[in-house]
Amino acid sequence: MTENPGASSPDPQELADRREREADDMERRSQELESRVSAAREDWAHKRADDGVPGAPAPNDADGTGTPGAD
Repeated sequence: MTENPGASSPDPQELADRREREADDMERRSQELESRVSAAREDWAHKRADDGVPGAPAPNDADGTGTPGAD
């Protein structure tokens, strides 16, 4: 659908339908993002648990510096 710049106002039903599609699209994208964030968190947890991964501090690291108990 293309908007007619000469029209006085768009059809309310068309606007409602467009907004509904936009809301559905935002919901789908939000769910995809949530899934990606969850996967990244799981990946990071696995890396932190593996001593062979450089730069990933152990899970018992309170401040994220790699030194347990450092404040």
